[in-house]
Amino acid sequence: MKYYFWQLINHDTPVLLRNSQGPRPSIRTVNAAFPKIVFFVKWLLADGIVSPDEVTGEDLERYLDFVDDAENSRDSKEDLLHEIRRLWSYRTRIPADARLPASPPWGGDDMIDLLGAHRRHAGNKTPRIAPQVMEVLLLWALRFVQDFADDIIAAAIEE
Repeated sequence: MKYYFWQLINHDTPVLLRNSQGPRPSIRTVNAAFPKIVFFVKWLLADGIVSPDEVTGEDLERYLDFVDDAENSRDSKEDLLHEIRRLWSYRTRIPADARLPASPPWGGDDMIDLLGAHRRHAGNKTPRIAPQVMEVLLLWALRFVQDFADDIIAAAIEE
């Protein structure tokens, strides 16, 4: 994997991936990629796979299922899968024993096909504060500003 990270830092992406910011990832993106690759490598090792060149399309399907079943946010799942796609895109620039299979992971399917539709939040879901409570809060806020502020400011200046 060190060859992969060296490529990320020093060279443009060989195949520009969808939703990427540009031809070369930023150092912040490279740093964020590390735990995602570690997550994948740990999964491989737990499954008895010790080298990326041993990974098959079926293994990637099982990894997809594993990520999909994980109790992570949808965005986190997308990030984990996107990093595997990026690793695959560098396959021609890294040693043969570090390459994923020749065919694109998951047939190049979009995330919506892999993980289902991404639910968009329809605005603020926090319940509104009841008007009776808001009135009391506003009265106390005004009282602090009008009645207590001078004393509080004077005490702060003395210290």
